[in-house]
Amino acid sequence: MPPLLRPTVLQYTVSGELDGVSKPPNVPFPPDPAAPLDENQFIAQEVEDLGLIDLSRGGGEGQYAGRFVKWIEILGPNVPTREDNVRIAFDDALQQSMLTIPATAVGIYSRDCIFVPQTAQLQVIGMDTAASPDPIIVRVAVWPPQTTECLAAFYESCCCKTDKANDFGQPAFTRGLYTTASGARTVTVVAPGTAARGATVVVSMTGTGFTSSDVWVMRQIGAQSSPDFPPPVFRILPDLITFMSGVSADVTFTIPFSAPLGLYDVLVAPDLGGESFSGILADSFTVT
Repeated sequence: MPPLLRPTVLQYTVSGELDGVSKPPNVPFPPDPAAPLDENQFIAQEVEDLGLIDLSRGGGEGQYAGRFVKWIEILGPNVPTREDNVRIAFDDALQQSMLTIPATAVGIYSRDCIFVPQTAQLQVIGMDTAASPDPIIVRVAVWPPQTTECLAAFYESCCCKTDKANDFGQPAFTRGLYTTASGARTVTVVAPGTAARGATVVVSMTGTGFTSSDVWVMRQIGAQSSPDFPPPVFRILPDLITFMSGVSADVTFTIPFSAPLGLYDVLVAPDLGGESFSGILADSFTVT
């Protein structure tokens, strides 16, 4: 039986920038990940700049064993300055991109698994504190498997969530973090409000808060068959989104022949905003 596995949370308060190269002081992880000592499970550091986070035991720059990051949160005072904000760096060389903070977001939160193998480090890049007195906060929950059996079990538990999607067809366990002002959306007019199965229709949307990176969907929630089963949900994702202005967008949908007849909600949200930041106009489109 694999040993009990507990995460160690690393928190960095960054007064400068996420530069992709600066390394924080090395901190040894708890020698026993199952030790029930809260002080061993949370390590906080204040740094000027942050770029490469070593997840090995004792600062060996990844030489000891692979690690899982399962959850990560980055919250800053400004929008990101570049893409590919969370990456895997092998021997300090840029390699695999894992997360990109949406262009108008102030951060990101993800519960997806990121595997950081031996000789690799977690790289963070592309956000700064310019013109703000507030720091960037980076929190990382690190799970250190101690055996190959534990490693395989963790792989298996993570694999089943990577393909889960929300209503907008985006990763279900990753969210962009927005201010109330930048994340707010409303939909007030949908025209035309009807189309037949098999048709391709350009729907003019009117509302507030639209941006060029917004995501859209038409959604119908069916009747719940029993208290033990959630109601079925049918989603129609757009073929094309043409941003006009903050109050107008044209969205092209192809209505599948399999689409249930009846009323659909129209939803818009900022990139990776999910339903928490979505604007909804209920029962505003009809499939005939």
